[in-house]
Amino acid sequence: MKKKVWNGNIEIFALVLPMWAVKLALYTSIAIGSLVGIYPALKAASMKPSKALRFEKTFGKL
Repeated sequence: MKKKVWNGNIEIFALVLPMWAVKLALYTSIAIGSLVGIYPALKAASMKPSKALRFEKTFGKL
């Protein structure tokens, strides 16, 4: 049986990842995404609405 090749000289290979590496990548991305989303939300929740709206208007002018 002939091996499949890509671009004439590079053999196609199967990528084998251990399950622990997949889980580590998934949980790390979930943790970083949660921190990046929760920190600004908590900061905004502690602000007074008038102050938050003032900051929102200044960001719109950039």
